[in-house]
Amino acid sequence: LSDPHNSDGWDGLMSAAWRLGDNIEALRAARRSWQIHPGNPEAKLILDRIYPGWDRPEPRLYKRPDSLVVPARASNQRFEVPGPGGWSPFYVKGVHLGVVLPGGAAGDFPPDSARYAGWLAGIAGLNANTVRLATLLPPAFYRALAGWNGAHPQQALWLIQGVAPVLPPGSDFDSPRGLATLRDEFRSVVDAVHGRAGFLARPGHAGGRYDADVSRWTLAWLMDREQDSAAIRAHARAHPGRHMTGGRFLALADGSAMDGWLAARCDELLGYEADRYNTLHPVAYANPLGPEPTARPAGSGDDSVSVDPRLVRATDANPAGWFASYESSPHRSDFLGMNPGDLRDLTRRHAGMPVLIAGYGVPSSRGGHDETTQARIDARLTREIRAGGCAGGVVFEWMDEWFRRDPSASDLEWPARRSRFWHDVTDAAQGFGLLAMDAGADGASPELGGDSTRWRALPVLERASGASVRGAPRALQVGSDASYVYLAVSLGRPGQAFGWDSLGISVALDTFRPDRGQRELPNGLASGDLGFEFVADFAGPASAVLRVLADEPHASPRETGRDDHMPLRCGTLAQSTLSDWTYDRASGLLEIRLPWALLDVADPSSGSVLYRDGEKGEPAVAASDGFRIGVVTWRKGGTPRPLAALPALHSGRRWSAADFATWTWTPWEEPEFHARLKPACQALRAVWGGMPDELSSAHPER
Repeated sequence: LSDPHNSDGWDGLMSAAWRLGDNIEALRAARRSWQIHPGNPEAKLILDRIYPGWDRPEPRLYKRPDSLVVPARASNQRFEVPGPGGWSPFYVKGVHLGVVLPGGAAGDFPPDSARYAGWLAGIAGLNANTVRLATLLPPAFYRALAGWNGAHPQQALWLIQGVAPVLPPGSDFDSPRGLATLRDEFRSVVDAVHGRAGFLARPGHAGGRYDADVSRWTLAWLMDREQDSAAIRAHARAHPGRHMTGGRFLALADGSAMDGWLAARCDELLGYEADRYNTLHPVAYANPLGPEPTARPAGSGDDSVSVDPRLVRATDANPAGWFASYESSPHRSDFLGMNPGDLRDLTRRHAGMPVLIAGYGVPSSRGGHDETTQARIDARLTREIRAGGCAGGVVFEWMDEWFRRDPSASDLEWPARRSRFWHDVTDAAQGFGLLAMDAGADGASPELGGDSTRWRALPVLERASGASVRGAPRALQVGSDASYVYLAVSLGRPGQAFGWDSLGISVALDTFRPDRGQRELPNGLASGDLGFEFVADFAGPASAVLRVLADEPHASPRETGRDDHMPLRCGTLAQSTLSDWTYDRASGLLEIRLPWALLDVADPSSGSVLYRDGEKGEPAVAASDGFRIGVVTWRKGGTPRPLAALPALHSGRRWSAADFATWTWTPWEEPEFHARLKPACQALRAVWGGMPDELSSAHPER
């Protein structure tokens, strides 16, 4: 710059570098801009994003301890921490702390300590004593953890810090560049936990000034093993046979090439912590939990390379120890078949070594468990882990994270990069949380069996004109949030029962172009010049179903691998969080909520829907032109007969497309949401509250 005191020039350089992703130059320019113009909001925003804590005082000079510090150790099939009389047994009652808020992508971490402090208080309130992190979080988290533990020494939360040894693109397990990158990552994590780190944040990775030393409350390091399957197989082929490794802190006897590689990485991590901080913590790498836990693949996919943590032992130089860590993948059900006997067998096969179940739990999601059942299963699994003699367990996870995608549901979430903007309640991966992240502002969305004024407040799409017979649809109101489409059908006066013994209701939905889909409803209830993709039939509280109607060659994408007759559960939200509909006699309303994914909406946040296109019927995505919705009340009998409809039927039971109003919704870029504790919180609070931290390795509970 020609004028180093020209604030506008530095602002321009700062903004340009930020847009180009040159964080180093953006940081330099933003700092200079701030010096010239203190209070510059643009400079502060960029500084906060690139280097959180930039405005905090420099940390004091560090003095390395003269003697080795061991804040925790893995010994005698359990963890132990210092107590008043020496080492005390410590049973892990942990929560995996997922922190990505709705609308955020993987690696989008909240920057404020207050939010983390609130979450830590909530986790401590469950009688938990440990939090597990899959990766390094922003400095704000570690400040919040230090603040909580300093103020609540009797409710301190220990940290299991994850380390992700992800190789850079183009590197293999023996690549000097790849190994150097991994060592840098290890050092960054260790330095951050010890409060002595400072580095730039980058997409998917936290950064900033780490000045809160939480090493005294760190229970262990846990290395993630997820690597590319092809790279794992290539490494095994390059290093056949069995291997011996004599490391400084960990030794391996007769293991595979992957056993040796993982043990060497863990040994390097311990070596750096010992050299830099004269401190050691227990360490392990994560393993999937399956029928034969000691022979699970080392990566994802179908690779046949397995690892066995029993082959690794701590050397005499490592008083912190080594342990085995197993977890049930969010997309597997292996763990649900295990019982205390299986777990006792697992711990016996790891004699002398603590076994931590570092991830377990079930989701609450449509097609699976409701929240009450989730609570019961999570509590049962928690008790079984204890009864199996394990060193503890970590429930997955603290809150629902919308960015997660289950492979079985992802075919309905297009484009994948936008799935984080809406909550697919049919996707199990988004429902593991103990803390629900519900769509909409608190108290805004209608609730089945809840306050009828919320349903009455929905915009009116259709209204009948003139008098109508009893049971006829009088009005249709429609609304939505980031999870559901809400339909309210007025069927009678308040307090009037609906005659389910003789009447039924069908709600037909045209979700994509009037000229596509099925033009005749089942049983000939109605037909016309409008094509429908779905119809929801309500024959009574015990009999309701959502049917796919679309004809070939324009069939719904849902027909591939999906049931085209999906049962709809009757009940209030208080009765089950999986309820789809109810009839509220007090208000005379048929209340319906349908997940976006059930209606082939690929991405409601951008207004896109799925359809089949071309001669082969390949799935495609198009902008929605809105929904057209019709309601028919029909009399039961051998052949159902229409009683009344909305819009009204013309002669010959025919509907006219011209009579239908079109419902559209407003796309969004930032979803509204609110948090709510699920019943699993109360269940775990009770179970963990009855579990002492101590667990005798000699006499595991039965």
